Amino acid sequence: MLSVLTWIELHADLFTAVVAIISIVSIPVFLGGYFINLHKEQVRRDRETYEGLDEKYYAYLQLAAQYAELDVGEFPMASPPRLSAVDLNRQRAIFAILMSLFERAFLLYAVNQSSGTARREQWLGWATYIASFCQRGAFVDAWHAGQALYPLGASGARQSTFDQRFSAFLDEQIEAARTRAAVPQDGLPVAEENAAQAEISVP
Repeated sequence: MLSVLTWIELHADLFTAVVAIISIVSIPVFLGGYFINLHKEQVRRDRETYEGLDEKYYAYLQLAAQYAELDVGEFPMASPPRLSAVDLNRQRAIFAILMSLFERAFLLYAVNQSSGTARREQWLGWATYIASFCQRGAFVDAWHAGQALYPLGASGARQSTFDQRFSAFLDEQIEAARTRAAVPQDGLPVAEENAAQAEISVP
């Protein structure tokens, strides 16, 4: 009676072929499982990113509602309020919180657009929202007042706590809102047109 070892030696070619087939089949299965898990991890990270930013946004809305008289909410007052020095400082402080939120959205979505369609779509929404605030005088004044507190660096940019790429982006959006005609080209609202430009001009 042939031993197992002798049988394998007699059928070495068959055994080799079986091993090769198993290897060929198992590699795609392994790679498929790897990429599926990679995609799931990316979806999980995107969901956590969205939920984290969403929570901060709702916190800002609550703050804006609490201080509605300062005109810091999503919908500006028809006539900007006349603020005392104390209220002006409060308004600028709240806008500074909003700017930090914008910076976070910029770094998460605009800078990392290559990481997925979902992030690009999220950024388009945020870019439109940012552009709408760049048309508001109080927001622009708060940005310039905050930036003026920091010295100029060797490159000519302010050495503020904001990311330099975000600072440059916001300066561009403010300038675009300032110089753009009241009736924009192609019938687009100013905020949406600025956002469309922002989507392609982000580094």
